[in-house]
Amino acid sequence: MKSSSKKQQVINIKLFIAIAILAVVMPIGLYIDNFGVGYWSNHTHWAELGSFFGGILTPILTFISIILILLQLRTMNKGLQVERDYRRNADGNSEIDYFLALTKSKLVTDKGLIKLSCINCDDENARLTPSQSDLAQLWNCIYIALMSLDKDGDYGPQHQKATIKISAVLGRETCAALDSYLRIASGNRRGGNFHF
Repeated sequence: MKSSSKKQQVINIKLFIAIAILAVVMPIGLYIDNFGVGYWSNHTHWAELGSFFGGILTPILTFISIILILLQLRTMNKGLQVERDYRRNADGNSEIDYFLALTKSKLVTDKGLIKLSCINCDDENARLTPSQSDLAQLWNCIYIALMSLDKDGDYGPQHQKATIKISAVLGRETCAALDSYLRIASGNRRGGNFHF
């Protein structure tokens, strides 16, 4: 789909160039055909030539220049949008890495990674310990950073890569437990898993 769009864009550019050349050459050709070209000794003939080209070609060249400027602005806007999307995804990945490292450091003890267990979110009396609440806050930060990645855009695979990275670093069981902590902390006890 993108290749056909690029082909159409190339065809449009070639068509525009052909029309621009024709718009410039045609008045010159008509003038030469009607009045001829030469080195005139009479100053008024030169003034008439200058007046003709100034009056006919200047508006044509101005119009062509305006079209080119608009095309350049459109191209720049597309480039800036791609750059903004890239930066947003890069920032999202950086935030995920940062909060993932904080979460892992909170889970790691002298014995290794702490095994977390899911809390039954249907239990209205379920409460989080302060440590679990801290983990839920960190998990929420990861969740927000993950949401910032464009899931459906050009950088959609970044969202999937980040989810796989989180799962690989923490483990699926830990991620599921952190999901349950976040559901309890946010009051969304009946909702499904956030990510895992």
